[in-house]
Amino acid sequence: MILEALKSLYPNASEKVLVLVERELERYRGKGLKTDEIVELTDKLVTAYVISEALKIEDDSKPTCVGNESSFVSVEDSDEIND
Repeated sequence: MILEALKSLYPNASEKVLVLVERELERYRGKGLKTDEIVELTDKLVTAYVISEALKIEDDSKPTCVGNESSFVSVEDSDEIND
């Protein structure tokens, strides 16, 4: 039922995005959100997932590796460029 409502409200969003939004909304069930809060949350979720899908963003909590370096590479003091 939620998925069908999302499809009618966001016809240009992919099925994948809408399923993810539906799952997120299920987590808020029974939390006492007002209608306007649910609408705002839903709009933000759809926007975030559409952008994420468009940019092909993966879970950014995990570092990516390129060669022997991680995306979380830290620089030691001795390695910094002194001005």
